Order: sequence, then C-alpha cells, then structure tokens
Amino acid sequence: MSIETLINKEEEKAKEELLNFQGLMNNVWEGIVDWRNRSGPKPELASGLGAIEPNVGHTIARRFKHIRAPGQS
Repeated sequence: MSIETLINKEEEKAKEELLNFQGLMNNVWEGIVDWRNRSGPKPELASGLGAIEPNVGHTIARRFKHIRAPGQS
C-alpha cells in the first residue's frame, strides 16, 4: 500500500467524522441556542435565561473536552 493511499484513507475518515459531527450539531442546535432566539413559541411572561442554561454550556464544553462532570467517577 502506498503512502498516497494511506493519506487518502485518513482524509476520507476525517471527512466522514466531520460530516457526522455536523449532523449531530444540526440535530441538537435548537436545544443549545438561547430559547429567546428559537423558532418555536415563546412564553409572554418569561424574561431571562434562568439558572440552568449556563450549566448546560459548561456541560457541553466538558463533554467536548472529555472531562467528566463534578461528582462523576
């Protein structure tokens, strides 16, 4: 097997992984963005983000960095 063949296989694998990641982000994006910017109906009396949304961002960052959440072993 030549070096060019190995490089092409690695590039194809990386491309496939990127496309899978892009699909994942497209599927969950509605749950990641601020609810005030979402396309669905919005409650009239709701005003802020609340307490949980910042924690969701931290959890997502930990997952992408492969760091476990506090209290998990």
